[in-house]
This record gives sequence, C-alpha cells and structure tokens, in this order.
Amino acid sequence: MNKNVFLTCFFLLLAGCFACNSAAKEGTSNILPMDSVANIVADCFFLESEISVKQREYNVKDYASVKYNALFEKHGITKNLYVQNIKYYFTNPKYSEIIMNKIDGIIEQRVAALKDSLNSKQ
Repeated sequence: MNKNVFLTCFFLLLAGCFACNSAAKEGTSNILPMDSVANIVADCFFLESEISVKQREYNVKDYASVKYNALFEKHGITKNLYVQNIKYYFTNPKYSEIIMNKIDGIIEQRVAALKDSLNSKQ
C-alpha cells in the first residue's frame, strides 16, 4: 500500500474515532491554515510510528492518549479542533489531494534530515 493511501485511510479512521468521542460541534470559523494542519498531521505520522514501537513496553491506549495530548498542546489546539480540521481538509475534494501532497513533502523532508543526521554521526 502506498504512503498516500495509508495516510488517507489512517487519518480518516482516526478522525472517525475522535468524532465518536466529540460532543461539541464547532463551525468552520475554526479551520486552521492548510500548512499548519499538514505539519500537525506529519507529527501524527511520526507519533504513530513511536506508538507502534512502544506498544510492547506500555499500554498503547494510555501511551497514545498522553502523547496525543502533548502533541495537541504543542500546536495549541484541542482534540475537537483537530478533528474538525481533519474532516474539513480530508473530506473536501478540493483540498484533500493538496494537503496529502504537503504532508508527503513534510514527511520526506524530515526523513531525509534524519538520514543525514545519522550519516553525519558515522
């Protein structure tokens, strides 16, 4: 499965899970800039990798909850605002491909920087 299909499925599933727990409905006035959402989603991608690695050491649900709360705090958003923005950008055909390309670019840049960092230490 290619990265774009995986990311799309993952974030739609994640948004659906959060939406089930979300009682508050917020208007579209809380839509964040696309670049901000792309950075948050890229952080989520790497956070999910960390959670996957740590699943043998920790209770995944508790660990993920703590880590996602920290991620939302880092970006100054709430879980509800995150869900609202994910729904807006990923269910809107006008924006979904654009944001996926931005996210893919961010992830590729970060992976390249990590590889460079590892290579320079050798």
